Amino acid sequence: MLKAEIEAAPGRVLRLLRPRPASEIGRNSTLDASEVADTEALIELVGAYRNYASELAISEMTLRAYSEVQHHLDTGTRSLVDGLRYAGEADGRFRQSQVDAAVRFCANVFGQEYASLLGKAAEVAANAAGERKGAVKA
Repeated sequence: MLKAEIEAAPGRVLRLLRPRPASEIGRNSTLDASEVADTEALIELVGAYRNYASELAISEMTLRAYSEVQHHLDTGTRSLVDGLRYAGEADGRFRQSQVDAAVRFCANVFGQEYASLLGKAAEVAANAAGERKGAVKA
């Protein structure tokens, strides 16, 4: 039972945070909040399992899953912030919800300081998108 949960973590992170073309995003849609919360809890669980992996005989699987989650977050957050920077009116809310989820996940994996920096980068990107939209309307 633990094996299935642990092995699902990287896939859930990737599914939620993968960059999507605007054509795949419904107007003003967002990530499902309960799915984000469940994934965040799963990341916390895998992190906790990592500390007791040898006692539970799941060390290799746990370390691999946690490493994959770290990799997805480390390599994917930049493209999420870039996507937010260039988001239009239709996809902006969805891209913001992805970045918000990434910030939550990064807080669990890399710590609050890293997540705070990511949040600030996202804020700058969102402001740049807002300024770009304002310039287009003027």
